[in-house]
Amino acid sequence: MNPSRLQRLLVYGLLLPALLLFTTWTLGWFQPLEDELATWKARASPDAPTVVMVVLDNVRADHLSACGYNRPTSPTLERLVEDGASFTCDAYAPGSWTLPSHASFFTGTDVPTHHAHRVTDGVHLYDLPEFSHSRAALPLGDELPTLAQQMTDAGYQSVAVSANPVVSPATDLARGFSIFRFQKGRFLPGEEVLDELRTILRERLDTSGPPLFLFVNIMDAHNPWRSIPAGLGWVEQQDGFGLYDAPMEDSVAVRYLEGRMSPHEAARTMERIVDAYDYGIHVADRTLGQVLEMLQDHGWARKGMRLVVTSDHGEMLGEQGLLDHGRYLWQGIMRVPLLYWQKGREREQARLPRGPLSAVQAYHLALDGTCPAESMPVRSVAYPDMFWMELFKGRYGTSTWASVVEGSTKLLWRDGKLVRYDLDSDPAEEHPLDAAGSAALPRIRALVSSVQQEQTPRDLRPSQDMLQALRAMGYLD
Repeated sequence: MNPSRLQRLLVYGLLLPALLLFTTWTLGWFQPLEDELATWKARASPDAPTVVMVVLDNVRADHLSACGYNRPTSPTLERLVEDGASFTCDAYAPGSWTLPSHASFFTGTDVPTHHAHRVTDGVHLYDLPEFSHSRAALPLGDELPTLAQQMTDAGYQSVAVSANPVVSPATDLARGFSIFRFQKGRFLPGEEVLDELRTILRERLDTSGPPLFLFVNIMDAHNPWRSIPAGLGWVEQQDGFGLYDAPMEDSVAVRYLEGRMSPHEAARTMERIVDAYDYGIHVADRTLGQVLEMLQDHGWARKGMRLVVTSDHGEMLGEQGLLDHGRYLWQGIMRVPLLYWQKGREREQARLPRGPLSAVQAYHLALDGTCPAESMPVRSVAYPDMFWMELFKGRYGTSTWASVVEGSTKLLWRDGKLVRYDLDSDPAEEHPLDAAGSAALPRIRALVSSVQQEQTPRDLRPSQDMLQALRAMGYLD
């Protein structure tokens, strides 16, 4: 070949691609190279720690032995605290039921911001001929990035096992996970959660690959409750039962709330509920321990672990004459645990701040192992439940609630009425006080304003999966 011709080919071979790259770059067809390099540098290395977020569904803080309760309900949490975990019994759930709280944990925002909650109109989940109103809810929607999406973008393989079918693709809470396991139409007992996780660890994951972000919802403390075996020593044997056994009008919850039980039957019913609930917490805590052991056995703790444990809400156990959750902002529902533990990391173990905390801090702890420099306001919201309003003829489920907690002061707004509680002297919230002069007034007013302005602009239809999941959990009939 002629040398001059060879030189021309070489020049064209180098010049034309360079010219094409320059043109497309200047036209914005490619991101600048420094952005690409920054993205590559930001991606987690294979040596990054395993990150685990666990939600102990329906667990209130004051029924944990780790919080001083007189039954051995949470030995796993106690062992983690002994091993150096930072732990508080004074975290507050952002919502009063599964959907809004998990949406907050996955986005780092409060309920009026992410809009995933029950509302009085909008997306109707069911219509019953005997009731004139419907319950409605909104899935999360794609306006906000999720924790799983951000972990995946950072180079993690994001995996979830959810015992609660509300935490599912139907409510958009599965967005960002590469592997997501749940059961349509029913909740998974702890044994099945472990089976699902074991299968994933054995067949789908490799410790030599990208680091792992794992989310697990554990639901053993949630109604309906399992049977209690004999021989435990701290709780009596009993058969499993649920609050909403069919038919609905003669269920445990309805008869109790309507006062259709004798004093003796009501007292015995509450004993059964508390026993079942406490044993459920014990099983959930045991499942948490087995999840951690399984990760250890499969090699996912060798490179260090970042663990976050919290709850999405608690349960009313007769306080205020109430049962269940999802419709109120009393302490039994809102006060939940929050644990942060990092193992095998070079940096010092982060400590949770003292005082009341928003459980939404779980998002930041899982994402980067830190709490925001300025602690998030402790704000909670609950919206009306039209089904309960109809079922109980306006006595339950009608209210819009908002609460702010600062120190020992809790401001509670309910349908336009604002009161204050001193949680140190009145932990049972039996003596409302005048809220005038409270330092928390600006924050409760801002929250109430956002609640009152809350709208549901997204016209989203519920899937059959969502209907079936909520029906199985007792949220729908």
